[in-house]
Amino acid sequence: LKVSDAQKENHQYFADIQEQLDNGGYEALLYDLLNEDLTGFNPRIVPESAQAFDIKLRSADSVPKYIYDVLREGCFDVGSTTPSGIWQDCSKDAVYVDYGNWCEMNGEVKVTKYLFGKTLMTLIPSIDITRPGTSSDMRRRMYDIPSIDLARQEFCKAYKTDANIWDDFYVQGNDSTSNLRPDVPLLETRS
Repeated sequence: LKVSDAQKENHQYFADIQEQLDNGGYEALLYDLLNEDLTGFNPRIVPESAQAFDIKLRSADSVPKYIYDVLREGCFDVGSTTPSGIWQDCSKDAVYVDYGNWCEMNGEVKVTKYLFGKTLMTLIPSIDITRPGTSSDMRRRMYDIPSIDLARQEFCKAYKTDANIWDDFYVQGNDSTSNLRPDVPLLETRS
């Protein structure tokens, strides 16, 4: 939930809200909720917004979170303390090791290599698995990764969100009021 900073540290504002709640506000809220017209409402359809994406990502396991970081940073070594910007044609083993390092750095639970690969291929379906032709690399499998733009588009499609999730402003979390309508007060109080 993104909240405006407009009333931050305004103790009188919050005292007025509490007074309103204590003097029939809870009952009025309950009345409004019970009489809300829910015609056409489907709880399985999540509204598409930046907040909806945040909720989906927060409730996801570690793989989508890692992939989001990878796509945001533009490299498959975000689990390294000194990322080098590796993007295309990465060893499956190296990517999984980086994912494990990222999980450790972020306090996330690591999933199996199989589940990691399956989720990666679901979120970025244009990734292919290849084997290089050299004799020394005969057993090594590689991810043939598409362009960053295509990978981001596929991730957005999988999460049913728009490309705003890649904006620096969104990533930094500086915009606490971007989705608030200026013509609608946050909470009205009685005078």
